[in-house]
Amino acid sequence: MRQSQKEIERLKKQYQAELLQIRDDPSDFASLSFIKKLYDKHPYATPQLGTLDGLKNIKREHVVSFYKGHLIPHNAVVAVVGDFETSKMHGLLEKFFAGWAGNSHVVIPSNSEESRKNESETTLSKSSNSIFPSLKESKIYVIHKPGLSQSQIRIGTLAIPRTHPDYFQYLVSNHLFGGAFGALLNQKIRDDLGLTYSIYSQLKPGMMTGHWAIQTFTRNDQLSKTVQEIFSLLSKFQDLASEEDLKQAKAHLSGSFLLSQETVESMASTLLLYRSLGLPSEELKNWRSKVESINLKQVTHIAQNYWTGKNVVILVLTDEKTKIEKWPIEASVSELSFEEVPL
Repeated sequence: MRQSQKEIERLKKQYQAELLQIRDDPSDFASLSFIKKLYDKHPYATPQLGTLDGLKNIKREHVVSFYKGHLIPHNAVVAVVGDFETSKMHGLLEKFFAGWAGNSHVVIPSNSEESRKNESETTLSKSSNSIFPSLKESKIYVIHKPGLSQSQIRIGTLAIPRTHPDYFQYLVSNHLFGGAFGALLNQKIRDDLGLTYSIYSQLKPGMMTGHWAIQTFTRNDQLSKTVQEIFSLLSKFQDLASEEDLKQAKAHLSGSFLLSQETVESMASTLLLYRSLGLPSEELKNWRSKVESINLKQVTHIAQNYWTGKNVVILVLTDEKTKIEKWPIEASVSELSFEEVPL
């Protein structure tokens, strides 16, 4: 590596400034704080930018050590998409990467079917010593920041890894519930009740596990009602979902997938993602048919097995005067001042 300590200090200041900007943005701050509370001590809880304390201590020798131990050939995948002759491309890759060498004692966690079965069929009951995060009970966090006129709401739970057999069922169910503008969540909370301008749910599957979360904001005086209505809709979802709604959700997902793969850049990125997650590239050919095959019975399976209201994290960022006397779930409640929450 040619970067000097001066260049590394410049990057550290840049990342520290970006983290401090997050403190000034209620939405970003709530989202980052939610992820940290959801994943707790697991590495997934650490922001990509790092933490303010962590950045302070980074020196050039740390960066060099990480580079030599991780950015090495046996951890690397090269994806090439375009109009070329395969044999010539192989020759070019071998020519330009021939001098890339490295050695590592880092053990990359396996994402094979066998290793996942050994760890358990679900990620929700793992011990804190596992490479899988665990969430054994519901928790509520209320962060008070003086002067806020709107409350940020994050509700979610640990979900499934991308390789889980329920992935496509989960993907379609999320899209039907809150993953699109026309989904039930937006129709009920935004359009019918007028409690917010924006609300959606999102499935974020990773290598070892993932999470599913609902994100919105509302006026402080509507905070309690908004949280209650979200959980009410969640409990009724499997009864409200119709065949027509499901048909539209699948069509939208299918169309979005085609658009996402229009460029060679996006196709290369997808191939890299599949390889890093241990997914067969053949799945790409069957992606739309897998989505189209999902039925309401499978949607019910997701609602009954994953969206039970148990092992949930609720995080609310609001002003110092706003209170919720009764929460829709049984959980421990932690009230924190804005200054108590580190980045």
